[in-house]
Amino acid sequence: MTHQIKYTSTPITYSYTPATIGSSSSSNAPGGNAPTPGGNAPAILPPPAATAISTNITHIVALDERNRDYFANSPSTFSRMRVTIHTTGAWPNSPHSDNHVTILLILNEGGAVQVNMRTDAGDRRGQLEWKRVNYQHSNSEIKFVDYDLGAPVQVNTLYTAIRNDWKLHQYLFSAGGSGCHFWNYVLLRKMADDTNRFSLHADVPNHAWGVFSKWYSRTGAERENQPILQGEFQSDTEWWNDWFE
Repeated sequence: MTHQIKYTSTPITYSYTPATIGSSSSSNAPGGNAPTPGGNAPAILPPPAATAISTNITHIVALDERNRDYFANSPSTFSRMRVTIHTTGAWPNSPHSDNHVTILLILNEGGAVQVNMRTDAGDRRGQLEWKRVNYQHSNSEIKFVDYDLGAPVQVNTLYTAIRNDWKLHQYLFSAGGSGCHFWNYVLLRKMADDTNRFSLHADVPNHAWGVFSKWYSRTGAERENQPILQGEFQSDTEWWNDWFE
């Protein structure tokens, strides 16, 4: 079953739901110790039915520059980020499955932009795909967590930060092609630290780290994801040589 875990973050108050999240490992999140959460636990709600109609507007940062301007100049705003845990397929004769993590920027105008750090099979080089979609829940979704920002943010603001300022597209997955959990954690950490552009509550990264500390499946079976495998971010030269030399 998929559950919606509401985690509302504003400059004044926020709500935190520790009950269904693996919190034991959150204190090991890179970049600081997990604070003691406060606030009241909100209701856990079933999500609406998923749809899967895409507008087919996609762009892979610095690798496929088609549609770059659509995202780099987009004035569309979002006030909610939906961290989505996907199944990549069940294990044979097992209740477990492997996962992939993406983030949906829930657009205030409707639909969403999916930010997806992925890689091809047998290739450690990350490919950061931006996709404008009409849905807000994926058919492969097992679990999602919503994080609300204190003020709307334009899509172009986040795109510029990720590509030009933080260069998060220059990512090398760990051996075996793992590392999407860590990449998404780093994105949330960067946003929480950048208070001038993103009013994302400071506790969000540690909360997400706790979510990422488990693998999930459609059967409801969970298993520990320890240690959370971490890829590495590359310099301009390293990234260029990996792709073009």
